[in-house]
Amino acid sequence: MGDVSITAQTILAFFGGITIIAGGTSAIFKLFNPVKKLKEQVHQHEQKLAKDFERMNEVDAILCDIEEYDKVICKSLLVLLNHEITGNDVAKLKKQRDALEQFLIDK
Repeated sequence: MGDVSITAQTILAFFGGITIIAGGTSAIFKLFNPVKKLKEQVHQHEQKLAKDFERMNEVDAILCDIEEYDKVICKSLLVLLNHEITGNDVAKLKKQRDALEQFLIDK
């Protein structure tokens, strides 16, 4: 029976070793956890950035369309203003009306 004697010190040493191993494992996980979180955040930001690029391209296309509308409207207003000033330039009015009509049909 001398070989199998388990003392309180042996039990405490055994559980102390388990505690040290668990603490070390926990420290290692805590050490690499920020890296994992950072990778997830970078992935999420990449997805959001891709969506923002798509959205900005759509906004750019819309702004280009608005610019075209503005140009046609300004030309039409200029022709109307010239007609109001001179009072006799109906040919330019008809020409601009046709251009405006065609622009609106194409859009």
